[in-house]
Amino acid sequence: MRLFIAKIRQRTCHFPHFFYKNALFSAFSKQHLNYAKASNNITINCDMGEGFSDDLVMPYVDLANIACGGHIDDKKLLQKTIKLAHQYKTKIGAHISYPDKKNFGRVKMNISLDNLLESIQTQLDNILKFNDNKIYHIKPHGALYHTASSDFKLFQQILFFAKKTCAKLIVPFNLHKDLREEANIQNIILLNEAFADRAYDDNGNLLKRTKTDSILSDPQKINEQFDNIKNNNLTSITGHKINYKADTICFHSDNSPSLIALQKIKNA
Repeated sequence: MRLFIAKIRQRTCHFPHFFYKNALFSAFSKQHLNYAKASNNITINCDMGEGFSDDLVMPYVDLANIACGGHIDDKKLLQKTIKLAHQYKTKIGAHISYPDKKNFGRVKMNISLDNLLESIQTQLDNILKFNDNKIYHIKPHGALYHTASSDFKLFQQILFFAKKTCAKLIVPFNLHKDLREEANIQNIILLNEAFADRAYDDNGNLLKRTKTDSILSDPQKINEQFDNIKNNNLTSITGHKINYKADTICFHSDNSPSLIALQKIKNA
């Protein structure tokens, strides 16, 4: 299989620019890395730039995962969302996705790795163009989020994009240890994520959206789950206790109870 190397323009981390399409994946030496020290505080992140209530949500979040051309392709909305994030001093990240607007990026696509990575490159170029050539983090969206968490080659390539853009990478809190080790080798800071408004199964996996009660619709339940996550534990849909540590907690802007819960948390 041909290994894709993206031709992303030089970013603020000043890495040597010797990457070319179809070249072998090459690791940067540690002295070229200049990542910010990870915070011990749990942050709140939200998927944005998707045409929902960004103006109502942005004041309450720390990290904005902004759609940049995969599941939503609206340059004006992208620019507007970036401007809104700057207004509230919210850190900006790329919400990369399968190039699948029909299914909102929530269905795994039958697409070659080369074509997928070319799309991701384009998505990153879109957001970098409108944000002074920099991003704070990357978060895969929907089906790509789940696929990358179980596909080593794809995950490795997403690590490459994170490295080339000096970005942290948001991942599921139960990411496989082999993928964590690869991120460690590549000196990429991972932000372990849990969802305040999504239900989990006993293995710590998100309940599929097609399942009943996969999305929490009671603001009080969302608040309770948020508090549990902060205390490094989570209750599955069957009542099973899951212990873990999260760095960031996601709320969804397309779920109105999440906004109510988020406002209550931030105004407490």
